[in-house]
Amino acid sequence: MLLQISTKDSLQRAAGYCHDAIFDTDRMKYDKDGRIFSLELTREAWEKAEREKRVLFIQRWKVPKVNSVLTLYDVIEAEIHVSDVQDILVDIGFDTQEKLIRFECALGTKIHLKVEDLRGILEDTSKEYFDGTKFTTFISLRRRRMQPQS
Repeated sequence: MLLQISTKDSLQRAAGYCHDAIFDTDRMKYDKDGRIFSLELTREAWEKAEREKRVLFIQRWKVPKVNSVLTLYDVIEAEIHVSDVQDILVDIGFDTQEKLIRFECALGTKIHLKVEDLRGILEDTSKEYFDGTKFTTFISLRRRRMQPQS
């Protein structure tokens, strides 16, 4: 997968792909002279998920993992505070007024990137692999009624 990032919407799409991705904090790089920030991570490739089993209202999913790199260009300034050797990426937001990209991480790592323009890519760097992790979801038995719109 290769996703170009050039708008707030495309950054949110990349954030969706990277939700709950694990990264080693020493695998982040900021090249001040080149104005490039990169983060190597391992993400669950939900876009390749396969339903393995469904019993009544319970589903079990087999979800492969993939190694990816998120690269952002035109980074003027980076504020990075590392909390541990690994962290989990929860969300990525963009403040259009300040031109500031904020990474929200589960274990407290703080990444704020001031950018000239929003430009980057999310690219898979390995084939999908399966490590044995499976996910279970529950199906809602209650159906929603659609309300007429006035």
